[in-house]
Amino acid sequence: MNGVDNMKSKINKLIQLWFFGPEAEFVEHSPSDFEKEIHEQVKIFTRGDYSFPRFTVFLENVEKIDRMLTSRIIPSGTASKIHGLQNQNITDWDKMGIVYADRKGERGKRYFSVVDVAWLLILRMFQERFGAQLKLTADLLRPLLDDGYLRCCLLRDLNSSHKPIAYIDDGNRLKLSFTDSDIPSDSGASLIDKIPITAIMDMVVKNAGIPGFTTFEIEGRRYFQIEGKMICLAESFQNFADTNNTENNEFSAVRLILKTLFSKSPNLSGSIFDLADLTSPSEDALKAYFVAMKGGER
Repeated sequence: MNGVDNMKSKINKLIQLWFFGPEAEFVEHSPSDFEKEIHEQVKIFTRGDYSFPRFTVFLENVEKIDRMLTSRIIPSGTASKIHGLQNQNITDWDKMGIVYADRKGERGKRYFSVVDVAWLLILRMFQERFGAQLKLTADLLRPLLDDGYLRCCLLRDLNSSHKPIAYIDDGNRLKLSFTDSDIPSDSGASLIDKIPITAIMDMVVKNAGIPGFTTFEIEGRRYFQIEGKMICLAESFQNFADTNNTENNEFSAVRLILKTLFSKSPNLSGSIFDLADLTSPSEDALKAYFVAMKGGER
């Protein structure tokens, strides 16, 4: 694989892992412009070096963590202790098509991933806290709180101030926000209840008993331990984003390459790694939840 193809592969992998559904939809795939942009930025920022070692380390760490979050290796017994649902609940929910797991044979034991278990727990919390109709809730929430979004809540936990929550405002509107402080002060919204998605993902990892894998926070930074190796994506990201090295500025090169692919989205292309500026799931799509629940617009 030549330098350009190798870089294309890495950028595509980053897009696949780092951005969730509504964000990834902004990607404009144009192979000719893509290759041209890679050539240009490598020439300017890394003096022809296509290896991008610091970016490669960051991406490899993201891949390792993603693999642990999405591999279906949690047995049903362990999963039930976390989400609190009985076997009959899971069977009934499975018939509705809202349970995601691997199963060997029709009567084989189910195996879940971290994001699968978190989804069931979040769905249960919506049902219990907000009196939600289960199937309708699942159908409307799943496109928003899918595997990609849930794993990003931990993968992109680079800053302690960015921890996504789902909440209900006083107008019975369901919304997602990075933090309580992101709720517009002039909206008249008062927080009725919230579901801290990042905290749920954190709790699932800690209780899943996955061999060699856990996560924790120290002074606002999230760490992952995988097979004895400690990984802090914030530190790995900072090393990659160190722009003091003017002879090999990988971060600026990657950012501008991504900007070409996300040219249709000013927020994403303007500040590609600034979590505060990333688009969140469509409020129109979220609003559809309560429109459907109430049978029409309030």
